[in-house]
Parts: sequence; C-alpha cells; structure tokens
Amino acid sequence: MIPLYYNVRSLAARRLSTGLTVLGLSLVVFVFAAVLMLSNGIESALSAGGSRQNVVLLREGALTEIGSVVPREAVAVVGNWPQVASSPEGTALAAGELLVIVALPRDGDTFANISARGVTEPSWEARPAARITEGRRPRPGSFEIALGSSLIGAGGGAEVGGELEFAGQRWPVVGRLSAGGGAFESEIWADRNRLGQAFNRPGLTSAIVRLTSPDAFPELKRRIEGDRRFELKAMRE
Repeated sequence: MIPLYYNVRSLAARRLSTGLTVLGLSLVVFVFAAVLMLSNGIESALSAGGSRQNVVLLREGALTEIGSVVPREAVAVVGNWPQVASSPEGTALAAGELLVIVALPRDGDTFANISARGVTEPSWEARPAARITEGRRPRPGSFEIALGSSLIGAGGGAEVGGELEFAGQRWPVVGRLSAGGGAFESEIWADRNRLGQAFNRPGLTSAIVRLTSPDAFPELKRRIEGDRRFELKAMRE
C-alpha cells in the first residue's frame, strides 16, 4: 500500500495538473447547482400560478400550448360533465383559450417575446389566484388588455393607463394582473376573440377547466382521453 505522504508529495509536484483538476471539478459542481436552481425556479413559478383543482386540455402529442389545437366543440362537451364546476351564475367553468407570442420593444432597439393569452370570463373565474391589483379587467369584446405584474414598467407604454402596439392594433392597458408570483404575471391577457382577430387565429390552443374537486381529476381525464373524437390529453394546471 502506498503511504499517504507519497500522494501528498505527488500533488505538490504536479501543481498545474492538480489545479486544473480542482478547477474542472469546481466548474462541474457550479454548472450542476445552476441547473438545479434554474429548474427549481421554473417549477416554483409554474406551480405558484396553477391549481390542483384546474385541468388544462391540450392536443394529444402537443408539448406546449403554442403547438396545440383544441376543438371548440370539445370545450362545449366537457362543460356539461358533472366533474366541472360552475360559477355562482351557473356558467360552466370550462373555457377555450388562445396563446400567441408578441414581440414587444424593450429599452433601446431590443425586443422581448411575451406570451399573450386570449381569455373569456370563465377563464378569470376558473383562476381565483389571477386577479387585478390595479385598474380593472379588460371589457369583453374590446381591445383592452391586462398586463402581468412582471411586465409593468418594462417601457413602451407597459403601465396601467398606457398603450401597447402589436399585430397592427393599439391595445390600451387597463389592468395589472397578479397571480401570486406565478407564470401568468409574465403574460398579457386580452379578449380571446379580439386577440384571434388581430393574429388571424380563429381557433383555440388550449382549454382551462375548473373541477368541482381535485379528486374529480381521474374521472375527467379518463373521459376526455377516451373520447376519440377530440384526441386531447388532460393534465393538472
């Protein structure tokens, strides 16, 4: 067995290779820690904005909302199922939504890609955590928008009372959208039909469904994924 002091002397004699080895290991640990922090941050942001009582419907095989298509008929059918909650007025809390990407100018000559979500009244009712903390909700049928809290102050009219311009249309900012620090705070919310009109996108990319109870998820998932008319998948928000 080689005495320990031989190993110590070897390290001292090979200072360069020893230093490079230590540096390499340090970089590996740093990158690994950074990836974990990024992953935890993304997971925290997404989970903060979601609810176990909400279900998102996407097309089978779709990896994101942007790449999904949901038939309007499917939303109407699901809205009649007993697993779906209703508003105090009796409206089923099942709403088709449209998600598009908007390029907004930042300070200087740079642009940022922002998600714009086309919603209807049930979309708001299905997400109690998403609320207006300044101003008011956009009026249905108008080009008014609510701006996520993290976008306020980003420049170019990104403030309540300001105005953004995209898709050849001016969009007055009438409300500040807060969602407990979740991902919705990085989105623009607009009237679904107006947003679809501006982007020439008459279809839906997803649907949000509010359950009567989180325990109703397995049955709703079984029913929607077993209905081959629509070829949709269900996942908790």
